[in-house]
Order: sequence, then structure tokens, then C-alpha cells
Amino acid sequence: MHTLPSGACRRLPNRPFGFTLVELLVVVAIIGVLLALTLPAVQAAREAARRTRCASNLKQIGVALQGHHEAYGSFPPGVPSCTAETWRTGGTQAGCICQGPNWAMNILAQMGEPKMFQTVFECLDSPQLDTGFNPSDDTEHWGRDNGGDPTLNVGRWTPGCYLCPSADVMTHQIGAASTVAGDRSTDTWEHDDGTTKGNYAGCLGSDTYISYLDVERGGKGLHQTAGTLPVVMLRTWDRPDRVQQEEHPSLKGTWKMGNEQGVGQVEIRDGISHTLMVSEVLGYDSPYDARGGWVIAAPGSSTFTAKTGPNAEQNDQVSVCYDAHDPGGGIPAGHPLHCTENRLDGELWAAARSAHIGGVNAVLADGSVHFFADDVQLRVWQALATRCGGEKAPPLE
Repeated sequence: MHTLPSGACRRLPNRPFGFTLVELLVVVAIIGVLLALTLPAVQAAREAARRTRCASNLKQIGVALQGHHEAYGSFPPGVPSCTAETWRTGGTQAGCICQGPNWAMNILAQMGEPKMFQTVFECLDSPQLDTGFNPSDDTEHWGRDNGGDPTLNVGRWTPGCYLCPSADVMTHQIGAASTVAGDRSTDTWEHDDGTTKGNYAGCLGSDTYISYLDVERGGKGLHQTAGTLPVVMLRTWDRPDRVQQEEHPSLKGTWKMGNEQGVGQVEIRDGISHTLMVSEVLGYDSPYDARGGWVIAAPGSSTFTAKTGPNAEQNDQVSVCYDAHDPGGGIPAGHPLHCTENRLDGELWAAARSAHIGGVNAVLADGSVHFFADDVQLRVWQALATRCGGEKAPPLE
């Protein structure tokens, strides 16, 4: 028998180093499974961070509104108005002579935008500003009317603190010609230029745009449906010179901000820790649609109601809805951002809506921020939306 010499190594058959194809496929499959398991967790973590940043924005808004209350003894009016047809939203060409600045414009200084606030303040008080009657409609072209200074176009861009990081970026301005080739949009909001969009809206109440106003001022007189940032008819709203109001200089000036005429904490009989103040809204990326317009007074723009619940499946009924102007917009049936347009009366409403999974953020009248689930009972949501409805809302966590 032949034996190897002592210390000699047995020669093995030649075999290439590395993985076989089967081994490589197994490794790739394992990596794919791991990625599939971790990617949702990463996305969920990112959304949680975005939701937290959104809540931080609302916390800042709540602090700003509290600061306004401390200075003036009341929150700012959601929509200060001196227009005879109270239900109207839009511009002077639509009969809405005097409206705004809304709550979001009023607290710009407290929100870290003192230059924008000063622009609003000075333009309102400027006798040279012919279009200064209606700040909720005219801010996008103040610069054009004041020497062409683009820094005065308050409505042409949205402060970062009014943008939810989870929401889609809006590339189309309200009323501006679309940048999409072939789009037939031309100034459907009846604005001279475009107005940009944001994501936070003040609570009008639990029903429609003007359902809680006094009967003699065009409303239903149902005060139990009123919210903390409602439409407020200014004390001088029906002055005798109304026929000439479009040309009358008395309808200019900072008095139209309605300071000291909004809702005070003592008027919130349901309790400031159980009453909504500001929540979220979603715009639709079309110049046919006014929702999200942060300087605009209309529901779905800078205001919302609790007629329907958060992220409701029911259509919003708003002043300018893309469904009415662009029926071929490509939104699938049943999409929550479908809407109905109404310019005939004040029967307007828009739900609080967000891009967050399962609910919306909102700040209450005491400045605290909470997340409200989509499946919150409607009666509870409406109870939270009113300031003196007498309902017993459950304690919040």
C-alpha cells in the first residue's frame, strides 16, 4: 500500500472560490425580505417625525393666538367682515367689499414673520392702496399696486410655519394660469394673480360658514354652533356710506383687523381645553381649486367646519372647486378630495383634512395640541368644534 510521506499535504481537486448561483440568489432573496420588512418601519418613522413637526407648527400657532389674546383680550376674528352679503367669499368683483385680514394674517408677527405682518398693517393703512379694501382677496397684487415691490405680495408665498411637512407641495397657484401644457385654466378664482396654499385652518364651528351669525346679519342665529375663530361682523360694518364703499377711504385702515372684536376665553363656555381652535386642511394642486389658500377666508382655505368629521368621505362644499371647472382632472371616483362648488349662499363647509395616517392634528383654545382619529364620533368632534354648545366632551388624553 502506497502512503504519503510524513508531513505531506493531500492534494484536493481544484474548486473555484466564491458563491454559486444558487447561493447568490438565496442571499439576494434574504436581503430583499429584510428590506421589505424594514422599509415600512422606516417610512412609518419618517411620517411620525413629519407628524411631530406638524404638531410643532400647530403648537406655535396656538402660542401666537394666545399672545394675541393677551394683547387684545380676545382671539383674532377668523374672518373679520363688513360686507353686506355676509355669506360671500372672494373679491370686490364678487360683491365682497370688505373681508379680512383673516386670523392667519393677523398673527404673522407672532409667527416669526414681522415683515409680512408690517406689510399687511401698512398696506391696510395706506390711502394710496386702491385695492386695500379686501385683504383676504387682494394681497397677491399689493406690490404691483404699490410701485411694483414684489416683497409686498403677501399672498404670493406661504410661510413655512403654515405648511405641514406631510402634505403634498402645491405647484399651482389659485387663479394663476397653469404651468401644465394644454391646461385651459385662466383666472377661475377671479384673482388678478395667483394665491399660494397652506395647510392650517381656523375652526368656524360645527355647521356651515355663517350658520351661527345673528339672523339680522344674514345667519341662522344658531349660536350653539359657533367656533372660536368665526366670521365676525365688524362694529362699523353697516355704516351709512355703504353705497360708495368701494371708493370711500373710510373702508381702509387697520380697524379692519377686528382686534378686540374676536372671541374671548370667557366666551368659551364649554372650556378652553375642550374647544378646537385650528386644525389641518389639504389643498388640491389645481388653480381651479381654492382649498388651502391661506389668505382666503373661505372654508377649506383658511377655515374649516365640523359639519363632517376629520378626513370625511363626504364631499366638501366650497366656493371654488376643481370638480366644477375641470371634470377631467383625473381624480378617481371616491377620492376624498372630490368637492362640490357653491357660490350662491353661505351653505359652505370643509372638513379638517390631513396627509397623516388615521387622523388630523389640532390645537385647542388652551394651546394644547392633540391628534384626533378619523373615526372619532361625529357628535364628539362637533362638540369640540363649538365654544358654547353645552355638550359634554370626553376628557382628552
